[in-house]
Amino acid sequence: MEGAAETIQAIQSDRKRVVSNRGTYSREKISNLLFEKGVHLDPQDIILTSHVVAEYLRKNHPHEPVWVLGESGLEEELRNSGVLISINPNDASWLVFSLHTGVTCEDLNQAFRAVLILRCQEPQLQ
Repeated sequence: MEGAAETIQAIQSDRKRVVSNRGTYSREKISNLLFEKGVHLDPQDIILTSHVVAEYLRKNHPHEPVWVLGESGLEEELRNSGVLISINPNDASWLVFSLHTGVTCEDLNQAFRAVLILRCQEPQLQ
């Protein structure tokens, strides 16, 4: 996009960070994509929803596994933050959902079952 590199460089010179609601990529991936377009932005200066979720889970639930239904960048960001990933949603304490262009009926079925299991494990309010 014309002028994008100059705009990002102006933002950086003012010591600003870039924030996006794009949760399908990791910060590393965005940094690399921008670098290919001539924009030099360190991953730590990029805040994505995938990173916010990863940091929340790392800080508040460090030993609780998560199951991911989303693009590979979301899982990459979770792993990079040290979040435990479960391959089976029934074994996860957390289910993390995001846009997933390759979602299958089996993925949705697993997610639905896991939500039911987690819901049934909660104490019932009277």
